[in-house]
Amino acid sequence: GLAHADRPECPALNDSQNSTGPSRADGPAGFSLPIRNRHLLALDLMTWLVTAAFALVLRVDDVNAPVRYASAITLYVLVASLVRLVVFYQFGLYSRYWRYASADELALLFLAVAIPTGLLSVIFWWPVPAFRLLENDLPRSIPFIDGMLVFVAAGGLRYSIRIAESWRHKHSKREGNQT
Repeated sequence: GLAHADRPECPALNDSQNSTGPSRADGPAGFSLPIRNRHLLALDLMTWLVTAAFALVLRVDDVNAPVRYASAITLYVLVASLVRLVVFYQFGLYSRYWRYASADELALLFLAVAIPTGLLSVIFWWPVPAFRLLENDLPRSIPFIDGMLVFVAAGGLRYSIRIAESWRHKHSKREGNQT
């Protein structure tokens, strides 16, 4: 995919301007919802809170597991969110035009999720158990399961913008031909 600088038809990515932002998800009956990268950041943060607990539930097959592992999952979510936030920013995931996303952005997203997953695996396999930072260690597969869930959620969120833009463009052409 093209970087946003290579797309002159796109407005500049600057949340402080009064533009509608880089992405616009249009729905039925002309309903329009501007999606800015700051919204993606907020949705990512909320998603990261949920995916870690869901990964734990999937791993141990017990809906009460997040309560039993409360201190461990809290530490994991805090560390994972910080690591992911830094990596996502470094990879430019909050400065892209997702309505023009392609396979290149999918590969970038994969790397942006895989790197923190590897780092989290190392952190929660060695220093956390070695220094007995938690009374109840997380299962070692949690970073991998969580990473897969984050990839699906982040990809689904970002590519839904692409799909909505494609849908809007297709229907605006159809409406233009009817007049």
